[in-house]
Amino acid sequence: MLEKQVSAFIKQKQLIEPGDSCLVGVSGGPDSIALLAYMKELMPSYGLTIMVAHVDHMFRGEESYQDYRYVEEMCAKWNLPFKGTRIDVPEYIKHTGKNTQQASRDCRYAYYKAIMKEYSVKKLVLAHHLDDQAETVLMNLVRGSTGKSRMGIPVKRPFAGGLLIRPFLAVTRDEIMAYCERMNLSPRFDPSNEKDLYTRNRFRKYILPIIKQENQQAMNHIQRFSEELEQDEDYLHSLAEERFEGLGIIQEEGKWIVEIALLSAVPKPLQRRVIQLILNYLYQVKPYVYSYVHIDSIQTLLVESHPSISLQLPHGLRVTKTYERLLFHFGELPVSIFSKELYLPGCTELGNGYAIETALWDGDVNRTFQESANACIITLSEDRLPLLVRNRCDGDRYQPKGFTGHKKLKKLFAERKIPIHLRDSWPIVTDKNGVIVWIPGLQQVSAEYSPNAINIMVKYIELSS
Repeated sequence: MLEKQVSAFIKQKQLIEPGDSCLVGVSGGPDSIALLAYMKELMPSYGLTIMVAHVDHMFRGEESYQDYRYVEEMCAKWNLPFKGTRIDVPEYIKHTGKNTQQASRDCRYAYYKAIMKEYSVKKLVLAHHLDDQAETVLMNLVRGSTGKSRMGIPVKRPFAGGLLIRPFLAVTRDEIMAYCERMNLSPRFDPSNEKDLYTRNRFRKYILPIIKQENQQAMNHIQRFSEELEQDEDYLHSLAEERFEGLGIIQEEGKWIVEIALLSAVPKPLQRRVIQLILNYLYQVKPYVYSYVHIDSIQTLLVESHPSISLQLPHGLRVTKTYERLLFHFGELPVSIFSKELYLPGCTELGNGYAIETALWDGDVNRTFQESANACIITLSEDRLPLLVRNRCDGDRYQPKGFTGHKKLKKLFAERKIPIHLRDSWPIVTDKNGVIVWIPGLQQVSAEYSPNAINIMVKYIELSS
């Protein structure tokens, strides 16, 4: 009998303690009315305090309002406190763009939470059962969910400072219907539950009956699978968090930077979960379409031979590989746009954390100045002043020091393995005519020797934070 199964399940899972205050979510359908009847019978033995909550989502007009009235009258008949509300969920969907089920759930759970906070209720009791569990697990597997998302509906979880519990995950829909008949309950029925429009309805009507024909205990087996998977995932998640902390992820200017070598060294089962952690931190709201396919795509980037490649994920998130690093960012990578005249002499800040210092130089260039990637002498005629600094432009070319020909700037960036997100904001120093005379940190350019040539010392320096 349902009573014995549920009572044993409550004790085994430690769902209810003596003296608990409980809020029972009741829609008026068979599952929730059966749950309310069961909880009412449980009150004396546990010394429970019970309150009932009902939400009319206003999808079915007068019909759904009658569900509201039915639950309210049932509570009055059984002398149970009733809290009900009507929420215009269709209007909420217009504003948020969420699907029907997610929007309904958001509104309903927000109402439950408010009641629990106001009345200091410790347990929210909901009527999900074994068939619901099987539908959820199968839908998640078919959808391609990964990690903990596959496990289905938890028996209990933290909620509103207390716990959300599901004692009917011990029984099937058929057992609940039999209980309703035996207890002379007359629940309401939502006709939308029969429409093939919703995925869950199709699984309920067409998939589960076939599974039950194969094995009458299938629903219990799926429930056990869900519970075992939850335990496994909790353990693997704790290991993944340790690996996540060891990645030394850099967060700057709207992007997360991950060293490929460190992430590649994480064992594959944990690597998937570490990537999930990164995505979960970045997404404020986890997108419905986020699945194992996206995890696999990011793992593929780790071994991709192309040094610079970008992957588009749902809701505008992108993962860009730049040689030894992965960059997680929303939209295009930020570029520091600048074009300005260099002070001569003086120090010109570039807006990227660096500056260029300049000074006229009248010493022996070959003996008294130590040139490097970040410091050199620019020799050019005075009529080519002032010097300018700007972002790169399409088709930029320069003449390397000691060479007679010209080379593409794009090729230099590739040879020096400059990450794609840094190239557009890399400083390029030109004369007043736009001819490149220096590429700070990367390349010295051939000098112009003429009777009126001058020497300018330039240094590319990092500004102190």
